[in-house]
Amino acid sequence: MDKLKMAFPFAHQIAIAIGIVIVWIIVNKVVSLTTSRGFDLLHKRLVKNGKNGSRPAALQRIETLKGITLNVVKWLIAVIFVLSLIGSFGVNITPILTGVGLAGLGISMAAQNIIRDFLNGIFVVLEDHYGVGDWINTSMGGGTVEKLTLRTTHLRDIDGNLIIIPNGSINGVTNYTKNWSRAAIKIRVPFDSDVRKAMKIMEETAHTLQRENSSLFIGSPTVQGILDFLDSSMVLRTLFDTTPGDQWALSREYRLRVKEAFDEANIPMAIPQTEVRLHSLEPKKIP
Repeated sequence: MDKLKMAFPFAHQIAIAIGIVIVWIIVNKVVSLTTSRGFDLLHKRLVKNGKNGSRPAALQRIETLKGITLNVVKWLIAVIFVLSLIGSFGVNITPILTGVGLAGLGISMAAQNIIRDFLNGIFVVLEDHYGVGDWINTSMGGGTVEKLTLRTTHLRDIDGNLIIIPNGSINGVTNYTKNWSRAAIKIRVPFDSDVRKAMKIMEETAHTLQRENSSLFIGSPTVQGILDFLDSSMVLRTLFDTTPGDQWALSREYRLRVKEAFDEANIPMAIPQTEVRLHSLEPKKIP
């Protein structure tokens, strides 16, 4: 045995290190799987108990929290097992922990922006400002939230571009799909058109669209009347509230139906016009 130790002086430490790595892998898999299963069960429960089979805002928040929780758990496990691995070789980890603490203090002073990103990310999740699947707009761009971590927010804009924004750089957010959404549709008609007839068509079209898509509407649509007078037209506006994110598709369908109904009723859509008047001037007589 002594000869074996002399031949392989670090065999014991290596065996312990291999054991720690194996346990690390197993624990990481088990904890990650357990965490994922817990969030999946909560997800299924919300789907089962939710109205009409789903609760989009809550489900989005669960997916966001799931991703962040898995990342935090994996990092904590990694730190614990790396320190255990170092200690298995007989290294005193107390000075390491002290050094890590001092280094952490120095890093925190030098990396204030990163810390601010993490703190903002925590508040975004805890206060539910937005979640995965929401359509938001910020000073640095807008789009659908594809991924949310404690440090960054990933947006996919309408052109398919991926926008990655540090959470600390987001000063204000407009969330277009939070709880409910609103469609505000402006229709321009000429001054010489029958306004009351146009408003009646718009109202009937809105109510027909609501009856055909009742699950997507919240409340009844409203035709507000003449919103403004422009140089060559009047602006009419219709408002209706919808389930989150459905305002755009319903708005497009509503505009199409109003255009078709106006064509049948011979009500023209207003187009920009410029009126030019020419005045004839008599030539001056030269004495």
